[in-house]
Order: sequence, then C-alpha cells, then structure tokens
Amino acid sequence: MRLLEKIAGAISIFFLGVAILLVTFNVTARYVFNYGEPWCEEAIRYSVVFATFFGLSLAVAKNESMKIDVLVQLTKGRLQRLIHLIGTLAEVTVLWLLLYFSYLLVAETIESGQITPSADYPMYIPYLFVTAGVFVCALSSLYALYNAIKGEK
Repeated sequence: MRLLEKIAGAISIFFLGVAILLVTFNVTARYVFNYGEPWCEEAIRYSVVFATFFGLSLAVAKNESMKIDVLVQLTKGRLQRLIHLIGTLAEVTVLWLLLYFSYLLVAETIESGQITPSADYPMYIPYLFVTAGVFVCALSSLYALYNAIKGEK
C-alpha cells in the first residue's frame, strides 16, 4: 500500500507542477504577447482535477478525508469503533460506485467520439485519468476499511 501511496503522491505532485508551469507560461504569454493559448487553460483545469483525485487517495488511505465525525468524537469504546466502521463502509461503497460510474462515462465517451473543446483530442482521455484516480481512491478505501476492522484509525 505504501508503494501505491508514493505513486499517487508523485502523480499528484506532477500534475500540480504541470498546472503551475502552464499558468506561468500562459500569464507570461498574455502579458508579453497579449495572447494566451486556449488549450493551456483547458490543460490547467484537467491537471488540477487529476492532482485532486490522486491526492484524495492519500487522504483516504490515511483516514484523513473530510468527514462529519461528531458521533465518533462523542462516543467511546466499541460504539465508537462501530460508528467509525460504518462510516468507512459508506466511504468504500461511494468510492466503488463512483469508480463504476466513471468507467461507464469513459465507455460512453469512447462510443460517442466526443473531443475536448480547444485541444481537439478525445474526451475519454481526461475521463480515463479521473477514473484512474478514482480507482486508486477505491483501493485506498479498502485499506482504510481493513484498518477500521482491525480497530485502527
């Protein structure tokens, strides 16, 4: 699991770096040449989305994803573990459903032949990166569930 976390972290950092470089390039081009590349804005958006999904997998694996855990904090002992386990099960279920539906989205986009607005490449490529990020999140959620069953947080 540690290897998966390192890979997801590296991918997330890579895409954030790409976004920063593209923003710098586009701002400089607009300032110096009064013209920004339209594909650049699209690539920035996709890079940030990709970084978000791969970064989310790190939060899920370390059980640091955003939760409403007031019941966990108010209870102690076995009840606290049970509530934590139920919350983790809900997270696992949502992520695996999201993986399934993102797969359906990729398949539908491949069939339709949709292309990106400004870069003119197949739209399934960005959706495929999102699906890969969701897959890593779903795997991380299984690890979090394993830890919840063992009684760790």
